[in-house]
Amino acid sequence: MLSSLPAFMASIRLPSLTDADLRKSLGAVLRDAKSENRLDEAVIELSRAFDAPLSVAPLLAIACGYLVESGAAAETLEEPLRIFIERLAHGATRFYDRCLATIPQDSEDEAESFEQARAQLAPSDTAGADAWTALSECYLAAIAVTSRSPEIRKSWKSTLQESMRRMSAFSSGAHWLDRMLAVLDDEPFVVIEPSSGRGICGRMTGISENFQLNVLLMDAFPRGLLEQPRISQRAVAVASGMAAQSDKESLVGCWNLYTWQGIRQASQPEAPRSPADNAQWIWNEGVPADIPVLAGQRVILLGPASYPRSWNSQRDFSALRASLLVERQLTSRESAEWQDRMVHASRVQR
Repeated sequence: MLSSLPAFMASIRLPSLTDADLRKSLGAVLRDAKSENRLDEAVIELSRAFDAPLSVAPLLAIACGYLVESGAAAETLEEPLRIFIERLAHGATRFYDRCLATIPQDSEDEAESFEQARAQLAPSDTAGADAWTALSECYLAAIAVTSRSPEIRKSWKSTLQESMRRMSAFSSGAHWLDRMLAVLDDEPFVVIEPSSGRGICGRMTGISENFQLNVLLMDAFPRGLLEQPRISQRAVAVASGMAAQSDKESLVGCWNLYTWQGIRQASQPEAPRSPADNAQWIWNEGVPADIPVLAGQRVILLGPASYPRSWNSQRDFSALRASLLVERQLTSRESAEWQDRMVHASRVQR
């Protein structure tokens, strides 16, 4: 065992332990784990103490997340951290509901009203308030683990996604965990450009936002013989998780993205438009999980850009690998059949 671990593990439940002492001795454990290349061992031992008081446990979770980012196996931390986050989510959700119930329905600033309610209720519900705070302190450890495996994300979704979504408007930790757990993995998609009749089908994995999806589409969608590349390979590397998390490059979109219900707008871009037409846009600020499904596929239509859209080259999560795997190009007949299917389905919906 790491030489610094036994004394540290014995000290964390002492009532005399100060935060400064905790951080100092934990720092020694982390240094030893890295210098002796015993990262997994340190994660296993530290995660056994996640049942410690919430004055201690979140810092242990943060330390374990740091060890995963330094090379420890995410699978070593997955189960104990998930159980710990589930415990926090239970207490935080109950506290959230109590706070939400005190906010006036005509509140002009819900975020400010929520913070006022949180401050008022915290003294009488320290357990709930501590769970709420702890979730925002240690969510990065959860991101470190879930970023690294579709299987791990799948195991977390069933028990945590609903509660994270409920609290996401007022908790930064819940917001980012909800964003991570909304990521689609091995998800079938179809992309069609009605003006050219070109289309592709395949599977997407690890894409957390539609800015990122747009970049990967500009790279993957087939071009005409004389068309220049739409996007730099440097930007593609950033979006796919194979380069730094951000870059100074400014990107410009070349399409409007539409849901399948927007088949009229996508195929007739010059037709008169009403303000309601943009209801079928796939907004860059959204996530792929919001894209409606037709015949088991996330369907994306490409139309001419209504106005220049620019954004910075970056992605949400440093360690999350993303891909837009094109399995094959659609024939012109298949593209036309898909468009007919969309038109028919749109009429049925009316």
